[in-house]
Amino acid sequence: MTRSNLSTLLTCIVVAVCFFLFNYFVPYYDDDVWYALRYVPGETLSPIANFSDILVSQYHHYIGENSRALIHITLQSLLAILPDYAFDIANTIMFLLLVWCMALYTQGSKESPRPITLLLIVAGIYWLLPDMDYLFYWASGSLNYMWTSVATLSFMLMWHHITQHNKPISATSIGMAAWAFCCGFGHEALSLPVGATVFIYMLIH
Repeated sequence: MTRSNLSTLLTCIVVAVCFFLFNYFVPYYDDDVWYALRYVPGETLSPIANFSDILVSQYHHYIGENSRALIHITLQSLLAILPDYAFDIANTIMFLLLVWCMALYTQGSKESPRPITLLLIVAGIYWLLPDMDYLFYWASGSLNYMWTSVATLSFMLMWHHITQHNKPISATSIGMAAWAFCCGFGHEALSLPVGATVFIYMLIH
């Protein structure tokens, strides 16, 4: 491992530990309570007992609330079935992926992001974005906003790689289509403009 890669790894570890500690001390609240319950219109809300309860709830959420089915299946699984620390760990990983994807866009190269790039992005996130607990530590908010941002950014990075290197779309069409489908089930404020941009790009090129 080169000295540069070691510095990047240590930076990621420090950021991960700090984020995890902040996340650990933020309890579930507000919508988290709602999504921890089995939801069927006309029935009394009850604690989720198994994964089938989640599927039933998400069917009715999809029909009556919104279409973010995949992200809310994940959310309900974390809230009702898995231990609390599972969300803290998963959310920390997703924050690192968010910073990493942003760094790759910033550097515009295949090399691992430099430590200073990662730290500037983290500082910018904490300084410029309001309501950090709402966007990054609150389970419902984090999955709906941060996790979907990571998914969308990763799709955009793959798309950029394919178009910039003139790779044949047919070689990766199945995987890209599947991932685009998953991203589309995320947050509509992200998936719709990105989908429209990709569509327009394909029409032009």
